Amino acid sequence: MLSLPVVLALVVGASPASPLEAAKVHLAAGKLDDVLFDLDGKTFPPAERPAAAAVLAEAARSALESKDLVLALQFAQMALRLDKNQPLALETGALTSLRQKQFDPAEDYADRWIALDPKAAAPRLLRAEISLEEGEWAKVISLTREVNAAKLSQADRARLVSVVQAATKELGERESARSEAKTLQQQLEVQMAQLERAASTARAMPVRAQGQKVIVYGTAWCGYCSKAKAWLTAHQVQFESKDIEKEPEAAEELAAKKRRVGRRQGGVPVIDVGGELVFGFDVPALERLFPSR
Repeated sequence: MLSLPVVLALVVGASPASPLEAAKVHLAAGKLDDVLFDLDGKTFPPAERPAAAAVLAEAARSALESKDLVLALQFAQMALRLDKNQPLALETGALTSLRQKQFDPAEDYADRWIALDPKAAAPRLLRAEISLEEGEWAKVISLTREVNAAKLSQADRARLVSVVQAATKELGERESARSEAKTLQQQLEVQMAQLERAASTARAMPVRAQGQKVIVYGTAWCGYCSKAKAWLTAHQVQFESKDIEKEPEAAEELAAKKRRVGRRQGGVPVIDVGGELVFGFDVPALERLFPSR
């Protein structure tokens, strides 16, 4: 029989994990309802608020992928209450609101996302799609004029072409707008041709990243980090995995690399391939770096 002191020691030692740690475990397991239970109504000290917001933003993205728009928006709003500039939460909030045809909040989320990095391609493209839904054709042209197609994935480039073509068609009856749209269309065609030439060259060359050191910066609870590492493993790419939450030096190292390329915002994963940074689980970028043999 255990003595009372031993029993008390075991009870104390078995104290439950913090709500944030529990939420990370549930998020990694895809248990979004449990993540909501873990974090809803909880308060966090200032030092933990960005991490909690990141978990909630990741949960919002997972809920959106599962087509649970109500839960996705709830997670995004919870994340933004903790960190008003959480980029993934702003993106998910905008996407969810757009799919619900709630254009005013969709605009607000997208505009706030753009404000974090005014030259970034992805938020401007999403904002253009919102304007397209609202029939603001000239706004679409204005927003997409500065979008660099080279910084978009293949899927997002297709979205860009679709948005520009739709706006151009609607503006076809207005001479001034038609001229501006035609110029943008020509610029886009030049960009797409350049990208196709680059892709053809890459396909004809040996594996560009072969022999390069590969580092995956992520967290244990990030689903897209797991997907990125699984993709690399499936393509027989050796890599080093660094957890920016458990390894402060890894977080500092990543921050320094992002500063060098002028990128301050963004989540994980970030994949360093011989000094070239891939942000997010960007399959087209990975395929470019590690083309199939």
